[in-house]
Amino acid sequence: MTKVIGISGGTGFCGKEIIKRSLQKNINVVSYQRSKKKKCNYAVSEFSLENVAKIDVSLLEGVDTFVHGAALVHKKEKSTKYQALNFLATKMLFKMCAEAGVKKFIFFSTVGVYGLTSATKTVNLGSKLSPKTPYSKSKLDAEKFLVENSSSYGVEVLILRLPLVCGEGAPGNLGLLKKFINYRVPLPLKGVCNKRSIISVETVANVVTDYVLDKIKWQGVELITDPQPLSTESIVLNLNKNSREPTLLFFVPKRIMKFIFILARKKLFYEKLFEDLVFESSQNVLDFFEKELK
Repeated sequence: MTKVIGISGGTGFCGKEIIKRSLQKNINVVSYQRSKKKKCNYAVSEFSLENVAKIDVSLLEGVDTFVHGAALVHKKEKSTKYQALNFLATKMLFKMCAEAGVKKFIFFSTVGVYGLTSATKTVNLGSKLSPKTPYSKSKLDAEKFLVENSSSYGVEVLILRLPLVCGEGAPGNLGLLKKFINYRVPLPLKGVCNKRSIISVETVANVVTDYVLDKIKWQGVELITDPQPLSTESIVLNLNKNSREPTLLFFVPKRIMKFIFILARKKLFYEKLFEDLVFESSQNVLDFFEKELK
């Protein structure tokens, strides 16, 4: 029998890739999204985090696995709004999925629950949790609810703590760096040999779709990354790999860059660009990574 995946945030960066891979693997798709626009042959149902309580449970019937990727991310909003949209909305949506007979629920969380922008030691699944932002706090609250209520609601839960997700069209800081590259702005990132764990959007999509197809049996919380961490210089070069124009990078000693960023009160941004942050994957994703390369 053909599997059916429901996904919130289907028009987002990860959502679009998951839909693409699902269709390639003959998984039927229902995208729960704000816009009614779609590019391929899949169903669309209107959805927003602000109006989860108004969703008719019947719209979730027939879905085998629901992937909850929609979230309020790093916006200048009050912490109460993060709690409302990332925690309380997740809680309501999960209960509706259980009522509709959804068998599996995937929740996208973040390595932000560790509260780190850099670390001298490798971070693993069991490392101390210390979320610093309203976003990461709301994600951890949702994690706890899902883990504690999975059995009682009869829904299998998989929580994926994800590091920086890379790929064509990535948003956030990667999107900003890509704009700098496109505008031919020279960047002081040559020779930056730090190590940052990443995961490609293709790897995420392969993991999700294989989970839908019962090819993997993970449950609970998992921290997953691609096999090898990359330097900031490598990440930037990868962003421009499909361009005919060379990436304009120049060298500035690390201590000088640190002084400049601290002077500008951007210490956290400095750490993200120049320091290490390596995570130990709790599952071997090499097979999923290799699928992406084929």
